[in-house]
Amino acid sequence: AEVAAASAGPVDVTDLKGMPRGGALGPGRFLFRGQMFWQELLPEHVATSQLEFRIGMGDDSRNFARISTAGSTLKDSPLEPLDVEHPLLIQSAMCVAQGREDEAEVATAVRGASS
Repeated sequence: AEVAAASAGPVDVTDLKGMPRGGALGPGRFLFRGQMFWQELLPEHVATSQLEFRIGMGDDSRNFARISTAGSTLKDSPLEPLDVEHPLLIQSAMCVAQGREDEAEVATAVRGASS
C-alpha cells in the first residue's frame, strides 16, 4: 500500500503492519477512518458499526470497508483501493484540528515511518 507524500513521492506504508503499539484501542490498534470509497481493512484497524463491509474469502482474503453509500454516485465503486493519484483519495488525506482516541499512537507511527 502506497500513500502519496507531499514532496518525496510515493511512500510504502506496509512496514506499519504489525508495528508494536498500544493505547486506548488496545495494543497495536488504530481507528479505521472510513471514507465514501472502499479501503482495505487491516488487522490493526478497529472499525465502527456505521460502515459497510466486504469480507474476503477464497483466493482474495482482503477485507474492505467504507461509509455506507446508499443513494450515492459511489455506490457501485470498484472493490479495489483507489490509485494514489485519485482526487477522492487526495481530498480525503488531510490533517484535522482535533485528534481521536488513537492520536498519540498515530503520531508515533507517522514519525517512525518518516524517519
